[in-house]
Amino acid sequence: EKRFNPFQADLEMKMLLTQRSGLMNDLNKAINTQDSGRVNYLSKSLSEINKNRIFDLMVRAYAITEEDIWGENYVRVPREEYFRLLENETFFIALEGDQLIGSIQVYRKSDTLFGLGLLNIDFEHKGRNIGSLLVSAAEDYARQNGGKCMQIEILRPEISDSAYKKWLEEWYEKLNYRFIETVPFEAIETEQSHKKKKMKTNAVFDIFHKTLSP
Repeated sequence: EKRFNPFQADLEMKMLLTQRSGLMNDLNKAINTQDSGRVNYLSKSLSEINKNRIFDLMVRAYAITEEDIWGENYVRVPREEYFRLLENETFFIALEGDQLIGSIQVYRKSDTLFGLGLLNIDFEHKGRNIGSLLVSAAEDYARQNGGKCMQIEILRPEISDSAYKKWLEEWYEKLNYRFIETVPFEAIETEQSHKKKKMKTNAVFDIFHKTLSP
């Protein structure tokens, strides 16, 4: 099996920066001065094909991993809302050649606290270290912009066990994320509390933090 190699010529981690803010110039300076031995970060606009592909990958990832919470045919974020996020927020994308194979969102929660979410990887590329590279890229972005801590929120069934969610939490722990607390669904999804009525089973968020060393 072909192994994932971040320094391979036909495989790059590329950063999609569509933020409309003064951070763009500072980030471009950081991008241009990156050590050539590291994963390349590039400012890039998505084609319509890749916009639809990134959406389809996200839908598939959450439909499978959260089926026990929401049931079949679950769509984590509606298409138009997701496209608005792509236009106005910061995402990192992983490309193999011209094919998009994964993405992650990173966002500011407070002056020094950042969050990441909507992580998805093409299941055909599972086990190739793509997820950890996307997380690392998001962490670097936070550091460059004053972040001292990264937060993740993992939705899981409150009572019944979820093998995938347990694996996911252990995976983040290997990346040095530490469990902080468990909070109700509506504590995080403050504007989406109505979605709770659609749950097959009650779910809660496990909160993890990682200190971002300089």
